[in-house]
Amino acid sequence: MLRHSSAGNLTVTIRSVLEASPDAMVLVNSAGKITLINSETERMFGYEGEELIDHPVDILLPEEFATRHLAHCAEYFSAPRSRRMGVGLDLWGRRRDGSRFPVEISLTPLTSECGLLVAASIRELTAGIALTQRLMRLLMSVEDEVGALWGNGRCPGKASPLTARESQVIALATAGLSTEDIAGELVISPSTVKTHLAHVYRKLGAPDRAAAVARAIRMGLIP
Repeated sequence: MLRHSSAGNLTVTIRSVLEASPDAMVLVNSAGKITLINSETERMFGYEGEELIDHPVDILLPEEFATRHLAHCAEYFSAPRSRRMGVGLDLWGRRRDGSRFPVEISLTPLTSECGLLVAASIRELTAGIALTQRLMRLLMSVEDEVGALWGNGRCPGKASPLTARESQVIALATAGLSTEDIAGELVISPSTVKTHLAHVYRKLGAPDRAAAVARAIRMGLIP
């Protein structure tokens, strides 16, 4: 049963979309309070719907994250956009019984009769997936550290600090291809290309694409 606050005069379309989602869906207003949830939210967090409506969304988070989340919430509403929450961080949900579980959260701003709202899509991660993501972040961190040392000349004779994909991206950038063209060539999204380029800039200590290309050529990193 889809729950919503009496003050939340939401459209039938928004309600039906949230209820059709396989993920837990929580609609939050600018005051940080829950105005609408779907059935999966009740199942995942162990609440009856009426227990959550008009409560701060922090009720679904571990207590130590509450203070930081208030600031993040205010910041998000000042410049709302669709994005993943806490990229590169371990996120946790808190059930009614106080137990925790790893989650992945995506945020989407919505305009309604009640003003600006944010739809939070919450997906529970298995222990294996959560561990894999943590290990990937650790590996990326180590890779960046090694890349920084190599780029600063503190690891002479070592292998390239760039991953195979990053080397492909900078090679195509050297050839003059645009972000969109590189994405098409490698069959990846433009946003992924931008992420790889950002890693290259950081590893090579370059402020922009032109400087990164020049440095990659000088260091013999172009395959």
